[in-house]
Amino acid sequence: MFSARAALLLTLGTIVVSVEPLRVLRVSPDREGEATDAITVTFDRPIASGLDASVDPRLVFSIEPRVEGRVEWRDPVTIRFAPVAALAAGATYTVTIAATFQALDGSRLERPYRFTFRVRGPQVQDVSPYDGSQWLTPNTRFKLLLGGPADVALLESSLRLDASACGRGEIRVKVQRQRRIADADERWRWYRGFPPDTVRDRHRVVELAPVAPLPLGCNVTLRAPARVDSVPLTAGRALFTGDAACATDPMTGEGIAQALLTGRLAAEAVLAAGPDRPERAARDYE
Repeated sequence: MFSARAALLLTLGTIVVSVEPLRVLRVSPDREGEATDAITVTFDRPIASGLDASVDPRLVFSIEPRVEGRVEWRDPVTIRFAPVAALAAGATYTVTIAATFQALDGSRLERPYRFTFRVRGPQVQDVSPYDGSQWLTPNTRFKLLLGGPADVALLESSLRLDASACGRGEIRVKVQRQRRIADADERWRWYRGFPPDTVRDRHRVVELAPVAPLPLGCNVTLRAPARVDSVPLTAGRALFTGDAACATDPMTGEGIAQALLTGRLAAEAVLAAGPDRPERAARDYE
């Protein structure tokens, strides 16, 4: 009996436990994100035994271009980075997770883990005068509420007043200024709660002015993008329309009319350029 027990102990003593490498299960944002998103990285097993005594997250997480913020363990398997200010719209960031730490089971990443994401431009959230307003004057000014600071030149290039209902075609719109929400913005003052928070600093009001007086007795439609972003409209011989071109109504989310419009514009560009000049078709469409 004694010899059998000794043999068992010797056999157990030769067992080698193989630990699979540590892996990243998911990240957020994945490819694209909002300017106010927190960044999270989730591993496939616990790293931190206790949130007050864990692997120092500051030695694990890094982001380029550099961003000020707080990095912490959200839970034993997830590291979270919260920027102190909104990320730059249109910018691309690269996150690196170092391979210099180990999980509770002793496993490590085989190599540093990296992922890249792009920050989308701000959404157009509301318009004033509101949809269906009547008794506009020829000198009516418009305002857009955006989810964050926007590229003014990019926004202006995509704005139009459609007066085709009375034979006037399109009227260009100029951006007068971009500012924070003010007391005079009655439709949006509730964003400025007390005490003030980051929402107050994030939203922007863009004031617009048509370059010509509005026609009397005419229904006009303000054409604005759902999001102020440099979305590619072409790739090689392909022209993107509808949802692929992010063509939706910013107030209602409706996209059928915009899909038809972008489809017509793409078709006109192709017919004008001919089958052997895709570069011209792409240039005309954009």
